[in-house]
Amino acid sequence: MGLKKTDLNILVVDDDRDTRSLVRRILESRGFRVTMAEGVSECMLRLKDDTPHLAILDVELRDGNAFDILGTVKSHPVYQNIPVVLLSNHSDTNLITRAISMGIRDYLVKPVNSKVITERVEKILAPRLETRGESVILPLELEEACALVTYKTNIVRVRENSFDIVGNVFLKGRTGIEIKSSLLEKMGVAAIPKKVVRTAGVSGKIEKKYKGLKYESRISFVAVGEQINKRIRQFINRHLTGSGT
Repeated sequence: MGLKKTDLNILVVDDDRDTRSLVRRILESRGFRVTMAEGVSECMLRLKDDTPHLAILDVELRDGNAFDILGTVKSHPVYQNIPVVLLSNHSDTNLITRAISMGIRDYLVKPVNSKVITERVEKILAPRLETRGESVILPLELEEACALVTYKTNIVRVRENSFDIVGNVFLKGRTGIEIKSSLLEKMGVAAIPKKVVRTAGVSGKIEKKYKGLKYESRISFVAVGEQINKRIRQFINRHLTGSGT
């Protein structure tokens, strides 16, 4: 079963009181529970007292920086799976690359945009949230169907934030799935979480090309930052034309 938003604790670490308060107001207005810390040392205490489901870290802090926290979190057996979002005043490529290599889930540039931060947080926490009577995590009874899809699927279209597949199994919307594909591996997005946006019967053109496959599904990349979107876009421009393969 999924959790309610009020069950999910988000830790916000920023040495600027106004930014901390703003992020807290935004997230609490969406129903999340928020705890705050001013710096590295206080963050470590909060991790022990009330382990968060997600952490939002300002890069530059008075007693260190977000990478000090990341190093501890990602090497700790209890904290290593906590998704981390970085906040920064700079869109520095080297900084973003370093952060991605250390396992962050997203990177946001200040000033804080309420719509953007809400959308990113909700995407990251979507697998933990309950929906209308069903979990967004793939139900056990669909595991066999998921295996069939990963085996008998053709990628027919690729975009910077999603791709389309055709297969012989109907996939419910909001289902989290795993697809193994050499194409996705080449794009560097094989390990990124993916979610079904919609599934419908195949169109005439697709049906002629892929006989025997009944459904076309759109799959979104979950919680990817602009840098990854840009990388996918560049790959598409260099290597793919038309509908893809």
